[in-house]
Amino acid sequence: MILLLSVQKDIHLDPVVERLRDRGHAFVRVNTDDLATSWLIICSDRSDGASHVFTNLHNDKSFSWADVTAVWYRRPNLPTGLSHELADAFKDFAAFEIYSLVQYLLSALDASGITWVSNPHSMSRANSRFFQTQAARAAGFTVPDTIVSNHPRAIHGFIQQHRTDLFAIKRISSHSRLEANISFFTSRVSRAELLQKLDQTSLCPTLIQEYVPKVCEYRVTVIGDRVFTCRLLSQENPASSVDWRETNPAFIKHEIVTRPSLEAKALDVIRRLGLRFGAIDLIERPDGEIVFLEVNPNGQWLWIEQITGAKMSDAMTDLLSTNAA
Repeated sequence: MILLLSVQKDIHLDPVVERLRDRGHAFVRVNTDDLATSWLIICSDRSDGASHVFTNLHNDKSFSWADVTAVWYRRPNLPTGLSHELADAFKDFAAFEIYSLVQYLLSALDASGITWVSNPHSMSRANSRFFQTQAARAAGFTVPDTIVSNHPRAIHGFIQQHRTDLFAIKRISSHSRLEANISFFTSRVSRAELLQKLDQTSLCPTLIQEYVPKVCEYRVTVIGDRVFTCRLLSQENPASSVDWRETNPAFIKHEIVTRPSLEAKALDVIRRLGLRFGAIDLIERPDGEIVFLEVNPNGQWLWIEQITGAKMSDAMTDLLSTNAA
């Protein structure tokens, strides 16, 4: 049985669910945000054996974790909609307890006998930019010089070591959005501006890279052993020239291309990170050199399929059903 873990509004699951159903594979979708309102959970651990059973309160169908052959750890989140009988503080506690239970159950699954997309422990480690760049360099990619620091003097030294007049400031974490609709994207700053605001770096560790000029970008999506390379002509639109995420992808020309050397390196990076899936962002410099930026271990990809027709949902279905009956 294939276990799909995400949230109600995750549209990436929809085409895969449709394909799994058409192929007759047993699967269950668990939206972790409605765990408190839609699932009855019974977990027992006794001398005569363990049993972990979830029952859907809407259709009375149950599944046992012992039957799980594959897990798509897509985008699970904390449960919502907890009983109004609980005070707000206890709602937070209950939400974390339910979410923690799911994590414990995942940890108890036989890692060797299950297809993980991807194992949450591997994904957590792979979110580290430092682990990513080590894997990228080992795979043969060029990586921009980078410093992360809250020491203005150290950052000043980094600036002085590079002749470029432009630098890129990026977030350290994988979270680009906060409450109050605040978003964080890559910013391009001049040497003069960075030096002028150098003291502000003491307020929070800051990630600074040498800025890489580009003629285009690549979103390389690895699904199992299949690689989908999409060229994004981001420089044709001023709104996407620095960070293409700042605009609607529909406003950027997309092309599915074949780059065997690039794809071999991308697959190598994902394997070094211990993942079965990854969305890799790359830049092509004016001289043709490919530069690695980052890996998103759980990145978005459905928009590429919708724009280009690439068979990415089929690839994900194939991967998840590797061990399916």
